[in-house]
Amino acid sequence: MGLTPIRNAMTVDVEDYFQVSAFATHIPRESW
Repeated sequence: MGLTPIRNAMTVDVEDYFQVSAFATHIPRESW
């Protein structure tokens, strides 16, 4: 039985940033 190499992955979700940035003119960034 052979060893299977470990595969690591990292993901970054930028969707939340863009949704919140839509309110930047209405809600101060300090309150995020």
